Amino acid sequence: MLNGITVGVSVSIPGRFTEDIKEQVRHATDVVDLVSQYVTLKTTGKHFKGLCPFHDDKTPSFIVTPERQTYHCFACKAGGDVFTFVMEQEKLDFPAALEFLARRAGITLPARGREGKSPSYDRNRLYEVNEWAAKYFVSLLSSNAGDSVRNYLSNRRFTEETISSWQLGFSSDSWDGLLKAGQRAGYRASELEKAGLVLAREGSKGYYDRFRNRLMFPIFDIQNRVIGFGARKLREKDQPKYLNSPETPLFSKGRALYGLNKAKKAAGENGSIAIVEGYTDVLMAHQNGVTNVVATLGTALTRDHVKLLKRFAPQVVVVFDADPAGQKASDRSLDIFVEESMEVNFAELPPGEDPCDTLSSVGPDGFRKLLNQGEELFAYRVRLARKTSSNTPAAQAEAVDRILETVGRIPNGVERALVLDRVVKLVAETFDTNDERALRRRLQNRMKRLNTRPELDSRHRRNNDVQSPLPPVEREVLSIGLLCPELVEEIEKSVRPEDFSDPRSSAIFAAMLHVQRSGTAVEPSRIASFLEDKELSRLLVEITTVDAEKGNFRTRLKLCLERWEQDRKRASARSLRAQLKAAASSGDTEAERKLWRDFTNRL
Repeated sequence: MLNGITVGVSVSIPGRFTEDIKEQVRHATDVVDLVSQYVTLKTTGKHFKGLCPFHDDKTPSFIVTPERQTYHCFACKAGGDVFTFVMEQEKLDFPAALEFLARRAGITLPARGREGKSPSYDRNRLYEVNEWAAKYFVSLLSSNAGDSVRNYLSNRRFTEETISSWQLGFSSDSWDGLLKAGQRAGYRASELEKAGLVLAREGSKGYYDRFRNRLMFPIFDIQNRVIGFGARKLREKDQPKYLNSPETPLFSKGRALYGLNKAKKAAGENGSIAIVEGYTDVLMAHQNGVTNVVATLGTALTRDHVKLLKRFAPQVVVVFDADPAGQKASDRSLDIFVEESMEVNFAELPPGEDPCDTLSSVGPDGFRKLLNQGEELFAYRVRLARKTSSNTPAAQAEAVDRILETVGRIPNGVERALVLDRVVKLVAETFDTNDERALRRRLQNRMKRLNTRPELDSRHRRNNDVQSPLPPVEREVLSIGLLCPELVEEIEKSVRPEDFSDPRSSAIFAAMLHVQRSGTAVEPSRIASFLEDKELSRLLVEITTVDAEKGNFRTRLKLCLERWEQDRKRASARSLRAQLKAAASSGDTEAERKLWRDFTNRL
C-alpha cells in the first residue's frame, strides 16, 4: 500500500470524497485561470510560461499546459494538476485542497466523516454558523452598544483599518442575545452549541450565550474560514481575562494559530515566522507592517503547532517576555522544535514590555531588528540554564543534563554530533570551567544513554530522503501509457502493477488501470486527482512534459517490453542461484535437484 493505494488488480482509496466529486471540482477549475491568480503567465505556443512560485526563479522556467491541465517547472521539478498546485501553494492536504477549489467554483460538497460515513454534524453548516457569528459580533461593535469598546480599541492605538480587516467584534452583556439572534437567522440552538457559541443550561432546558460583554477576536484557519473565537474581558470583575471557544469539530487551540491566515505569505517571503503570546500583539505587529507574526491561543506550543509552522517557513522566532515566567514558557517548547528538525531562535523583549510596547518604543524597523537578532536555540538554552541554576556543582550538573536532554532529541545523528561539539564549548564558557575534556566526556557519556532513538532517526530519514529517479524501464512504460492511452490494454497483457520494483511506479500504473477501467479518459490530471499524492502527481507531470514530443510509441513499447522480459529472466535466474546455494549448504539434495531442473528449463 502506498499513500492509501492498494497496489494490485484493484485499487482502493479511503478518501473522504468520491471520484465523481473530485471530477466535478476538477472540471470546474481551469489550471491557467487558477495559476494566474498567483503567477503572471504569458502565452508561448500551446503553453503558458512564467516565474515558478515554488523557488526563487530568475528566468521563467514554469509552464502551464491547458491541454493536459497540468503545470511543471523545469528547474525545481515541481509539477502536478489543480489539486497539487493548491496543496503546494496554500500548504493544504488533499481534502482541504478539494474543499478550497470547490468553494472557489461554487460547488457544495456533501458532509462526510473520516471513514466515509455521514457525521452527526455538517462541517459546512458549522463554518456558516461561525461566519454568521463573526458578522453578528462586528455589527454589535458598530452599534451604540459598542461605543465603549471602540473607545478602548482607539486608546490602544488600533486603527479602523485593523479593526475592520481582522473583523473584531463585541459580545453584548446578555445571556441570550446571540442565541435569539442566531435562531432568528435560522440556526438551531444545537448548531450554535456545536460551534461553541452557546452552552446548555445545567439542570434545566435551554441554552445561554458563552461570550458576554467581551471584545471578540474571530480565529481563522489558513483558508480564511472562521473556526472559533477568542474573547477578552471588558470588566475587571469578569474572569478569565481571555476566553476561547471550546474544542469543536472545527477548532482546537492546540492546532490553531491566531493570524496565520494573514502571516503565511510574509512568512514564506521572509523565510521565518515570529510567535508572540497575545491577540493584540499580533494585531499591532501587522498594523505596523511586521506581518510574519502569529500567536498561540493561551496554550503552550504543541507538536501540531510546529508541524503547521513548518509548512510555511523553515525558521521560527519565539518572542518572549524578559520575566522568568516568559522564559520558562518558551523553554518548554524547545524539545518539540528539535525533534521536528525546525530552526528556532529566541528574541527577548526589554524588561517590563510586551510586543505592543516594544513596537511603540522602537518602531517596526527596531522590532524587525529584534526578531532578526534572535538568539540561536542552544546558545539560548545554555544561557537560560546558567541564569536559572544556582552556583552549586549539583545544580549546575543538573542544568547541563537538561541541555543534553534537548541535544539528545536531535533526529539526525550527524547534526547531533556537530551540535554536541558546539554545546561542549558553550557550556565550558558559560559555566566558567577550563576542563573541557572532562566536560566532553561527561556530555558524551550522557549522549550514549540518550542516543538510542531509532524512531527519531527513521523519522528524519523519511522526512529528508531525496526522491530517487524511477527505474528507466518502469518510467518508459508509464510514459507510453500516459501519452498513448490506447496502448494501456496492451501493456497490461505483459505487465501488472505488482511487477514494478518501485512502489511509486506501481501506484501510478495501478491508478492508470483504475481510471481506464472506469471508462474515463486516461489523463495525467485525472490520475493525479485519484492518487491524492503530491510526489506522484509531480512524477506524472514530469514524465508527460519531458517526454511529450518523443512519439514512436509502439516501437518504444516493443523494445521496452523486451527489455522488461530480459530483466525479469535475469532476476529469476539470480533468485534460483541463491536458492540453489542455500539448498546445497543445507544438504537438501531433493530441493537442489528440483531447483536445478527449474534452472535448466528457464535457460
